[in-house]
Amino acid sequence: MKGLMPHGNSQVPFLSPAFSGHEREIPAHLKLLNPPEAAEFLSVSKIILAGWRCSKRYSLPYIKIGRLVRYRQADLVAFLESHHVR
Repeated sequence: MKGLMPHGNSQVPFLSPAFSGHEREIPAHLKLLNPPEAAEFLSVSKIILAGWRCSKRYSLPYIKIGRLVRYRQADLVAFLESHHVR
């Protein structure tokens, strides 16, 4: 997003780091979702998702960095496909 940044007595236009002008969709195999986003993607509550993670009820892969938990969108898609009943 464009804005004006004060520079001495004049204002100089700048681009915020969040805007590159060429926004691209992140591929699913790289996109990371936090637990609320992952729960919404799977159509379950955050509590259910946390329970699955803690009890290891399902082999749903996740990434843990310190106390942060993230899910790869591609892993969530694979999880759903593996539970498809025909």
